[in-house]
Amino acid sequence: MKVTLLSATPNVKNTLTDSPLGIQGVANDLFNGLLDLAERMHLIRNFFLLALVVITPNLVVAQTATQTFSTPGTFTFTVPPQVTQLTVQAWGGGGGGRGDGTQSTGGGGGGAYASGVVTVTPGQVINLTVGAGGVATSNPGQSGQASIFGANNVVAAGGTGGTNNGGAGGSIDASVGTSRIAGGTGGNRDQSLLGLLAGSGGGGGGSATTTTTGGNGANGSGNTGGNGGTGTGNGGKGGDNLGNGANGVAPGGGGGGKGAEGLLSQTLAGRGASGRIIVSWVSPQTDLQLTMAGPSGQTTVGKSVTFTITLTNGGPNQAFGTEVTALLPAGITFISASTTSGKYNKTTGLWSVGTMNNAQVVTLTITGVLNPTNAYQFSATATAIQPDPNTNNNTASNTPNVCRAGDVSPAFF
Repeated sequence: MKVTLLSATPNVKNTLTDSPLGIQGVANDLFNGLLDLAERMHLIRNFFLLALVVITPNLVVAQTATQTFSTPGTFTFTVPPQVTQLTVQAWGGGGGGRGDGTQSTGGGGGGAYASGVVTVTPGQVINLTVGAGGVATSNPGQSGQASIFGANNVVAAGGTGGTNNGGAGGSIDASVGTSRIAGGTGGNRDQSLLGLLAGSGGGGGGSATTTTTGGNGANGSGNTGGNGGTGTGNGGKGGDNLGNGANGVAPGGGGGGKGAEGLLSQTLAGRGASGRIIVSWVSPQTDLQLTMAGPSGQTTVGKSVTFTITLTNGGPNQAFGTEVTALLPAGITFISASTTSGKYNKTTGLWSVGTMNNAQVVTLTITGVLNPTNAYQFSATATAIQPDPNTNNNTASNTPNVCRAGDVSPAFF
């Protein structure tokens, strides 16, 4: 494009403006240069808009997923597909209060907290142990067990059992991780005249929080047991005179010490709470979409009916471990099934599809015969390993319109 600027006074000869190097010539060149720049910028803008349209559908949309282990014992964790890094948080078990004898006792210590990032490979199987809380039947009370992830990748120490004094909280030195925080110490007992008159138990220590040391249990005072320390899991309250100590609260709260016993009464100390392990990871998400088509129009008992279940991976990522639960209802007896991908188990109703690529479509066709019963609604649900932010389209159902004996068909009206 070229534009020529006209002189405001064309009948007046002006040597400067008529010259190729005059003001008007310079202005013409400058204006045309700006137009060329604007056209180039417009082309660049269109290029980036086109690139955005092309690239955006392939973006890996991810979502944080977690799995929590709260039951004491040893377990395994299998790293999900496409995951190479885990964030692990752990709390050790709480210590139990001292549990023997007739006098009041001290509370158990709270479990420590530890966390860290662990590098992994997809499909890797990792052992982990959730620490049990300490029981409260001995002197000292039993210490809480450590919670351990992997080959000591992350370790949260358990709290120590109580004696006459409170047990120590799970320590930083006995823990492993990029973040390590100690549990609270249990409270001491208060004993009067060797237990002949009164005595109260110390409170259990609280487990560590993710940012602060667990609170210490309060000492027993006269006939009143000490309160448990606060934390992610609070410590149990110490027993009042002639009273029991309370159990610690999970994860990792220490058990409260027991109050003094009377001539005809027995008191018990509280046990420590179990620890906890939380595993988090960023998982590429997917959107499974399930539909079901069934028989059209009215049918009758004894007739065969066919259902077609269609599963689509709406992406934007691959779906792994894809499954559809599609068990025929009591009113339909299975005859046959066929799939375009995976296998169908007629007994469990589980259609195991496995890995699905983005935008892939698979189908399951099931044929059955109608029985003389009212249970005809056929429902199916799809799941995968990855998070699915839209579960509204993960289920589908179909109910055949069955005309049983004694029914009047709409065809007669």
